[in-house]
Amino acid sequence: VYVDFDEHGRISFEDLDAKLERWKHRPWKIGTFSAASNVTGILNDVHALARVLHNHGALAFFDYAATKRAMWQERSVQSVLRLHAKLDIAVFGVGCLQGRVASHVYSAGYLDESDMAELVADGVVGDVCTVLLREDGTYADIPYNDRATGLTPAELKRIPRRLCVVADPSRAAAVVGALRAGTTTDLVLDEGTARAVLDRIHA
Repeated sequence: VYVDFDEHGRISFEDLDAKLERWKHRPWKIGTFSAASNVTGILNDVHALARVLHNHGALAFFDYAATKRAMWQERSVQSVLRLHAKLDIAVFGVGCLQGRVASHVYSAGYLDESDMAELVADGVVGDVCTVLLREDGTYADIPYNDRATGLTPAELKRIPRRLCVVADPSRAAAVVGALRAGTTTDLVLDEGTARAVLDRIHA
């Protein structure tokens, strides 16, 4: 979904809010933004953008790890982060680096071809909550995760019940990675995906 600019050339908060409201029925909403334009030099208010996204239960993904660290210092964002400690259930899917249907994190143009090639070479197969992982379940040493704002597998583990729901056999490797990372207590798959996951586990 494309978000318009305001009269100053910055990302429009009003249009972002309206688009999020329009698509509020979607289970996953991820905003991918640049902190600044490398053409015009115009800076976006990443803190305000994050607040709008979080107000709609959406995740934010920025182009610099420093942007995430600065955003995490905002009081309004910290109040949302504190809610993570109170979660008793999580329902999520998995993104897939090379799936039949591209996940938004990879299809939105936020990662360029060289980024994607680097991730493939590093063994990355997908993501959970925007946190990239390999099929063996490792993720902590992937530099791109410094830019992700979703819950890490370690943070997900603190939630008592965690349902992973997937209906796409091409995401089998990502499902295996999510399971090996300990993200899931309950796995919901269609038959085709279940067979594909079992084939990868027993390969």
